[in-house]
Amino acid sequence: MGSIIGFSNYQVESISLAFSGSTPYVAYIEGEPSNGYKARLMRFDGTNWVAVDAGGFSSGEAFYISLAFSGSTPYLAYRDRKNDGKATLMKFDGTNWGAVGEAGLSAGEPGDISLAFKGSTPYVAYDDTIGTTVQKFDLFSETAAVASGSGNGSLRIFPTQTRGMVSAASEKAPVDLIEAFDLDGRLLMKKAAAAQLDLSALPAGMYLIKARAAGETAVQQVFKE
Repeated sequence: MGSIIGFSNYQVESISLAFSGSTPYVAYIEGEPSNGYKARLMRFDGTNWVAVDAGGFSSGEAFYISLAFSGSTPYLAYRDRKNDGKATLMKFDGTNWGAVGEAGLSAGEPGDISLAFKGSTPYVAYDDTIGTTVQKFDLFSETAAVASGSGNGSLRIFPTQTRGMVSAASEKAPVDLIEAFDLDGRLLMKKAAAAQLDLSALPAGMYLIKARAAGETAVQQVFKE
C-alpha cells in the first residue's frame, strides 16, 4: 500500500490500528485544544486516508482509544470526558456513532483501554479505581440472542408484546431501574425507581427491556406493535 507521511491535521495521541478485511483503519485523538481533543477514525482507500465520518466519533475530549471490528462495523472504546471520564463503547452504523449500552460504563476513570471481539460479542478491558475490569456485552451483542429470556430469578418483565406499556416486577424488592434499548444496544429511555415504561412513542419493532431490582438484572425482548 505504500505510505503517506503526516496525514492527520494535528499532532495525535493514543493511536489504534485495525483492519476490516484488507482495508486499514486508524483511530486517534487530535491533540489540538481548538479541536477539543476529539477522536477521529480514518480509512485508507488505496490512495489516500479519508475520514469515516465528518465530525469525529467523540462528542467531547477522548483518551485511551481502542479500535476493533465486528464484520465491517467499527467499534471504538475510549475514556469519555463528557461522561465523567468513564469508559464508553461506540459503534458506527454507516451514518452515525451511537453508544453500545450505556455511555460511561466504568466505575471510575480508566487508564489503558482494550477492545476485542469473540464472535460478535465485544469485550472491553480497562484499569480504573476498583482495579482491572473486563466487561462483556452479551445483552447488547448484534444478534441479541442471549437477551431473549427474562432472567432466572424472581425479576420478570412483561408482556412480550405491547402497544405501549411494559412492566417489571420482583418478588424480593421494588424495581429500582427499567430501561429500553434498541437491538444495537442504544439506550432509548430509562426510569429510576419505577417499574413501568411507556413505549407508545417508539416505532413498531423489537426492543430490549432491561430491569434491575435488589442487585438482580433481567432482560427481555419485547415487540412494540
